[in-house]
Amino acid sequence: MYRTYVALLSKFLRPDLDSFVTGLCSSFLGKTPQESSSNFIFCFVVNGNISEYRIREMFLERVVNLKDSKNNFIYKRLSQYWTTFLGYAFWKTDKSFKLSNHVRKYDYDHVISTKPTDEDNLKKVFEDLLMAPWKSYQSNWEVLVQYPFNRKSSSEIIVPGQSLVIFRFDHSLLDGISAINLFRMLFQSPFSMTKPVRNGKKLSAWHKIILWISLPFELSKSLPILLRGRCLGKRDPSKGWVYDVTKNIPVNAIKTIKQKQSIEFRSVVHSSINGGMTNQTKFVVDELPLKSPSPLDRLLATDAALKGYEGGMSSFASLYLSRIISMFPAAISRQFLPAMYYLGPSYFLTVIPCTTTREFIDNLEIVDVYIMAGFMVPIGMVITVWGINNKQRANFLATPCIFGMDNTPIAKLAADFVQELEELASLS
Repeated sequence: MYRTYVALLSKFLRPDLDSFVTGLCSSFLGKTPQESSSNFIFCFVVNGNISEYRIREMFLERVVNLKDSKNNFIYKRLSQYWTTFLGYAFWKTDKSFKLSNHVRKYDYDHVISTKPTDEDNLKKVFEDLLMAPWKSYQSNWEVLVQYPFNRKSSSEIIVPGQSLVIFRFDHSLLDGISAINLFRMLFQSPFSMTKPVRNGKKLSAWHKIILWISLPFELSKSLPILLRGRCLGKRDPSKGWVYDVTKNIPVNAIKTIKQKQSIEFRSVVHSSINGGMTNQTKFVVDELPLKSPSPLDRLLATDAALKGYEGGMSSFASLYLSRIISMFPAAISRQFLPAMYYLGPSYFLTVIPCTTTREFIDNLEIVDVYIMAGFMVPIGMVITVWGINNKQRANFLATPCIFGMDNTPIAKLAADFVQELEELASLS
């Protein structure tokens, strides 16, 4: 009732407000519009010099004014920020929206001392840039261009004269898949990829009714995992993040293991990450086993656990719960994720299918990518996997005390992940 009352008052007292912030978007809101609770970074290494001016032109020509079949702006969120009215979060259009405020030459020199001129410095920048505060009264996204960027090739030779394009955005605006759809439109590059398994599932009207009725029961299935606690260190906001990334891994190497063992693609990734952790910690996770007699045993146990979890509707139940939570004032809805993950699990893992095509920005080839997601929740590590042109990279973002000690050797974890993959690939 109160929400309906607020909706009516907003029409008369605040006609400048567009609509309520709803669904999962409300869960990703920070305490203020400048302090996001979840951000993404996609970073492209481009073979040549691309300017911020050209990228602004692309946005203006291909994205900003793009409409759907109902004549609605598809990317309206890119010109909106959120604000509150009588306790509820609303989207509001930035009346002074300028692309120059969002697409810029890299300008965090005064905030972050290191400039991302090569991969080593880029890793340090990521750790500070990911959760940097947003500007007031502007939509929470930005594209930062750095030229020159000196990248190491696979043979460790420095390749000069390349550009770095960093796309950072608030999770309430876009998720990983919708961001890739934006890149496809913005750069006019195919970004062809297989449809993620979870995104491909749809519920019939009958199943939706059943889910609403059985929502408490479905949600309870996740409680054993969440209430057991975490076997890895939880995030310490005072210590920031540490970041590292694996080398590019041919996707066929992962597919070969998948086909040989008749398992899911993501099971190979999950198991290899857990296998890499066995060199860092002595703890055990029952659902996704860290300790197993062999990499193959761990792989098969991980695949069985993941298939068992996806057999029901628990993942859909969490989405439906977020819709209910979004009906409450912002001070309540934004506590959904921190409360849900207060005790566990130990880490987040997102696996996005790599593209099967070469990608370009204005005929300049994208030769490398980095991706990461950060959350202001107690979970101590976020692992994001994605790549282009049939290659994947695993990006590790962790609290320095993820393994119970400061100065976590996160680079070794990235290397151990690759080693575990190679051991699985060598099995007959």
